[in-house]
Amino acid sequence: MQQQVSTTAHKNPLTLTEMMRAQIVEKYSMSDQQLAEYTATVSIGLFKLRTAYSTQARNYTAEEADALTALWLEHFVMTPADVLYDAINRFIKTNNSGFYPSVGQIMSHVDEIIAERKYAEYERIERILQHEKYMQITGGF
Repeated sequence: MQQQVSTTAHKNPLTLTEMMRAQIVEKYSMSDQQLAEYTATVSIGLFKLRTAYSTQARNYTAEEADALTALWLEHFVMTPADVLYDAINRFIKTNNSGFYPSVGQIMSHVDEIIAERKYAEYERIERILQHEKYMQITGGF
């Protein structure tokens, strides 16, 4: 007796972005809400870059745009959304080359912004401690 094998047509295969999202959820234990917020941040950032560098971005195929989104999802997964947003804006404001940025160029801005914020927080704490010391010495006057 010969068995018949049923074949079902594949639904659309997963895009690189969808596969990367699945890997991120698994690796970083993100909730659906966190992943949605993160994906939105990356998508908005890439949209801003595509707008700022429209000459280059308009030549991207759908597959290339998907690959770019997946790449950015992978590399900026641990970057706070506001930092990534500020890094993209800083790149757009300071880039004189006219070329679309690499992940490394944006990551350099991310690192700068994080260092600046840490230093600002350190200074804020230092001022609070100095004020408390002054208040102790003067008795609150």
